[in-house]
Amino acid sequence: MVGQSIHKEETYHVIAVSGLKLRAHPDQNAETLVVIPFGEKVRLKNSDTNSTHVYNTTNGHFKGQWVPVLYMGLSGYVYDGFLTSLPVPVSENQTTQSLVYLFDALECWAVGMQADVHFDTILQERFTKLHSTLNYGIILEKKHAEFYNSISVHFPGYRLEEIYNVLFAMLSVQDQRKEWLKNAVFLKDHNHQISAVKVGGKNPISIRQNGLFVTVEIMVYEGYCAWTEQ
Repeated sequence: MVGQSIHKEETYHVIAVSGLKLRAHPDQNAETLVVIPFGEKVRLKNSDTNSTHVYNTTNGHFKGQWVPVLYMGLSGYVYDGFLTSLPVPVSENQTTQSLVYLFDALECWAVGMQADVHFDTILQERFTKLHSTLNYGIILEKKHAEFYNSISVHFPGYRLEEIYNVLFAMLSVQDQRKEWLKNAVFLKDHNHQISAVKVGGKNPISIRQNGLFVTVEIMVYEGYCAWTEQ
């Protein structure tokens, strides 16, 4: 799996919007000990468990692993695709009720990781680009052209399904999550692993594996978003 290993003695957040089932054994048919709520923390335990589990979505699937964790004194197994070491998007400006404004929620979540954000401005013939390196080694780029704006966030060493689920969690209402799943296209590489997800709509969204980075890009065409100079 490309991306940082999640098999460490570390604490992670649950990023499953409906909660994450803690299983008694590394099997999706095993007893559910408890459903861990979104945003809660779990502690990973050392283990040799390496069982592959397929997380099914409407139009594709991710392959992940069962990992042993501790939660509120309970010991069990969870699917690692719904765990993240990144901050969970929970504040009002980091979530949105509309896919149209996911652009703004993503930017607020990214810059909210640190108190002071400095942008370098790069002037090109056809566009202006703002560039900033944030905590966790994350790179934020914003581009402003005559007929569109775009935001790109580059995550070093993270897993594609982790970033996918972080973005999905920014949608605060069920109908917009359904719209996301209806419009999502999952692209596979030559190893039949998902290498990119594209979500169509007024503001196209791309999540792709880009070497050791996972890159999120959202395009906003003229009339759908107000550009804010920083």
